[in-house]
Amino acid sequence: MEINADIMNRVETDSKLIDDVVDKVVKKYTGKVNEYIDSIKTFLENGTEDMTLDDMNRISLRVASYLFFMSDNVCKASIRNSIAEQVRNEKYNQEYCNITSGTIADRTAKATELVKQEEVINIIFDKVYRTMKLKYSALEKLADTIRKIQTVKVNEMQISMKVGV
Repeated sequence: MEINADIMNRVETDSKLIDDVVDKVVKKYTGKVNEYIDSIKTFLENGTEDMTLDDMNRISLRVASYLFFMSDNVCKASIRNSIAEQVRNEKYNQEYCNITSGTIADRTAKATELVKQEEVINIIFDKVYRTMKLKYSALEKLADTIRKIQTVKVNEMQISMKVGV
């Protein structure tokens, strides 16, 4: 089977446009979180010094506050996703009812063709919502990991204090 290069190019071009819009919307909700995670990543990749317990406490508090605000943004994205789906369905139903001739399959195909813009918007907000949920989940995992590392560090400190006594 041979792949049609024109179709592949069209898919890539259209996908890039949608991805760019999704990235812009997601960044509006997660910009500061992304920047902060990038700064932690850079700090860890430099690897010149160990992270202190104070550093971890500060990160832990900040991540917790980001989780608080991000939960609200995930809810907002969910609402926008639901509204986009409703707008698409409403327009589809209107168009379908306005088509008076043809078979059911013909009417379905015509109505589907007439709601392409609404479908694209629906796809965008669905992807925004799913991306936000994934970022929230990743942030939760980061918070859990930091807590585990903090516990290990505190235990190590307690052991070294007992050995030093």
